[in-house]
Amino acid sequence: MPLQTLNLPSIYGVDISGALGQPVFMLTKDKVAKKLANRLRQLRQSRGISQENLAIESGLGRSYYWRVEQGLINVTLETLVRLANALKIDMVDLFEKSSASKNR
Repeated sequence: MPLQTLNLPSIYGVDISGALGQPVFMLTKDKVAKKLANRLRQLRQSRGISQENLAIESGLGRSYYWRVEQGLINVTLETLVRLANALKIDMVDLFEKSSASKNR
């Protein structure tokens, strides 16, 4: 059975050499946490919201939110939902600029 290239989003993956020289994208939790942290910071700052206010709006502790925005911890699905609701966006927009957010 031939090996195939994985088609995963490259913004979260690390390009490594796969079988037969084909590129393979490998997700790492640290890479995803950092991308999420950068995206949260971008979304928060573009709305003029402080870390403290976003933490309050999402029902999170200020120091917990700070660690999320630094990419230091893994978040739960519940936390992602809370953050998306506080930012008034679809959850997918936490990870990438979707076509829906581009048309708003």
